[in-house]
Amino acid sequence: MFALILLLQFAYKNTYGIKTISEEAYKNTTEYYLPICEEKIKTCNDGDDASITSCADAFIYCNTYLNAPYLESGRNIYDVRKFGGETGRGAKDRRSVATTVYTT
Repeated sequence: MFALILLLQFAYKNTYGIKTISEEAYKNTTEYYLPICEEKIKTCNDGDDASITSCADAFIYCNTYLNAPYLESGRNIYDVRKFGGETGRGAKDRRSVATTVYTT
Protein backbone atom coordinates (compact mmCIF):
# COMPACT_ATOMS: atom_id res chain seq x y z
CA MET A 1 0.00 0.00 0.00
CA PHE A 2 2.76 2.38 0.98
CA ALA A 3 4.52 1.71 -2.35
CA LEU A 4 1.38 2.66 -4.27
CA ILE A 5 1.11 5.95 -2.37
CA LEU A 6 4.76 6.69 -3.11
CA LEU A 7 4.20 5.90 -6.79
CA LEU A 8 1.35 8.42 -6.88
CA GLN A 9 3.45 11.07 -5.18
CA PHE A 10 6.38 10.38 -7.49
CA ALA A 11 4.14 10.48 -10.57
CA TYR A 12 2.90 13.91 -9.56
CA LYS A 13 6.07 15.45 -8.16
CA ASN A 14 9.53 13.96 -8.61
CA THR A 15 13.16 15.00 -8.65
CA TYR A 16 13.29 14.87 -12.46
CA GLY A 17 10.63 17.56 -12.83
CA ILE A 18 8.56 15.18 -14.97
CA LYS A 19 4.87 15.46 -14.15
CA THR A 20 3.31 12.22 -15.39
CA ILE A 21 -0.15 12.87 -13.98
CA SER A 22 -2.16 16.05 -13.64
CA GLU A 23 -3.01 17.69 -10.35
CA GLU A 24 -6.65 16.73 -10.96
CA ALA A 25 -5.76 13.05 -11.46
CA TYR A 26 -3.58 13.11 -8.34
CA LYS A 27 -6.33 14.66 -6.22
CA ASN A 28 -9.04 12.36 -7.60
CA THR A 29 -6.93 9.30 -6.95
CA THR A 30 -5.84 10.26 -3.45
CA GLU A 31 -9.22 11.62 -2.35
CA TYR A 32 -11.52 9.02 -3.91
CA TYR A 33 -9.72 5.78 -4.80
CA LEU A 34 -7.15 5.70 -1.99
CA PRO A 35 -9.71 5.59 0.88
CA ILE A 36 -11.59 2.77 -0.87
CA CYS A 37 -8.31 0.92 -1.35
CA GLU A 38 -7.44 1.35 2.34
CA GLU A 39 -10.85 -0.02 3.34
CA LYS A 40 -10.44 -3.04 1.07
CA ILE A 41 -7.00 -3.74 2.56
CA LYS A 42 -8.45 -3.44 6.08
CA THR A 43 -11.20 -5.93 5.16
CA CYS A 44 -8.56 -8.31 3.82
CA ASN A 45 -6.39 -8.00 6.94
CA ASP A 46 -9.34 -8.41 9.30
CA GLY A 47 -10.51 -11.61 7.61
CA ASP A 48 -9.74 -15.24 8.28
CA ASP A 49 -8.54 -17.92 5.85
CA ALA A 50 -11.80 -17.56 3.92
CA SER A 51 -10.94 -13.94 3.16
CA ILE A 52 -8.91 -14.80 0.08
CA THR A 53 -11.57 -13.23 -2.12
CA SER A 54 -11.45 -9.97 -0.17
CA CYS A 55 -7.66 -9.94 -0.42
CA ALA A 56 -7.78 -10.59 -4.16
CA ASP A 57 -10.37 -7.83 -4.46
CA ALA A 58 -8.12 -5.40 -2.56
CA PHE A 59 -5.09 -6.32 -4.66
CA ILE A 60 -6.91 -5.90 -7.97
CA TYR A 61 -8.69 -2.69 -6.98
CA CYS A 62 -5.66 -0.96 -5.47
CA ASN A 63 -3.29 -1.91 -8.26
CA THR A 64 -5.80 -0.96 -10.92
CA TYR A 65 -6.91 2.41 -9.59
CA LEU A 66 -3.76 3.62 -7.87
CA ASN A 67 -1.42 2.58 -10.70
CA ALA A 68 -3.72 3.64 -13.55
CA PRO A 69 -2.89 7.37 -13.64
CA TYR A 70 0.83 6.64 -13.96
CA LEU A 71 0.38 3.81 -16.47
CA GLU A 72 -1.80 6.05 -18.65
CA SER A 73 1.13 8.44 -18.97
CA GLY A 74 2.93 5.86 -21.11
CA ARG A 75 6.08 6.23 -19.01
CA ASN A 76 8.30 3.25 -18.28
CA ILE A 77 7.43 1.76 -14.88
CA TYR A 78 11.12 1.36 -13.97
CA ASP A 79 12.48 4.66 -15.31
CA VAL A 80 10.24 7.75 -15.39
CA ARG A 81 12.62 9.41 -17.87
CA LYS A 82 11.71 6.86 -20.56
CA PHE A 83 8.53 5.85 -22.35
CA GLY A 84 6.91 2.42 -22.47
CA GLY A 85 9.22 -0.22 -23.85
CA GLU A 86 12.32 1.95 -23.98
CA THR A 87 15.14 0.32 -22.14
CA GLY A 88 18.17 1.73 -20.54
CA ARG A 89 21.15 0.39 -18.70
CA GLY A 90 19.03 -0.48 -15.66
CA ALA A 91 16.51 -2.46 -17.68
CA LYS A 92 19.28 -4.35 -19.46
CA ASP A 93 20.96 -5.10 -16.14
CA ARG A 94 17.71 -6.48 -14.71
CA ARG A 95 17.26 -8.76 -17.73
CA SER A 96 20.78 -10.14 -17.45
CA VAL A 97 20.34 -10.73 -13.71
CA ALA A 98 17.04 -12.55 -14.35
CA THR A 99 18.65 -14.67 -17.05
CA THR A 100 21.54 -15.56 -14.76
CA VAL A 101 19.26 -16.40 -11.85
CA TYR A 102 16.91 -18.58 -13.86
CA THR A 103 19.51 -20.42 -15.91
CA THR A 104 21.92 -21.39 -13.15
